[in-house]
Amino acid sequence: MEFRREKSDSKNGFSPFVQVKDKITGILSTRQQQRDDEIERQNWEAKRVREERVTRERQRQEKECWEEKFEAELRVAGKKL
Repeated sequence: MEFRREKSDSKNGFSPFVQVKDKITGILSTRQQQRDDEIERQNWEAKRVREERVTRERQRQEKECWEEKFEAELRVAGKKL
């Protein structure tokens, strides 16, 4: 009987420490999740910026190609006249 009471007393004695540990663990877990979310957001933003840059470059190249084609057609038409 004495042993059970000592065991119960020791559990009750550690209970505040366990509660603090659980609270700290929860806070750290939340912070880690926030960091992970921020890293994921930054990765998505970087991907979006890269895709925009590629799109702009492709559009610039297409524009140059059409301009060159148009100028070549003008030269050919000018020679025919």
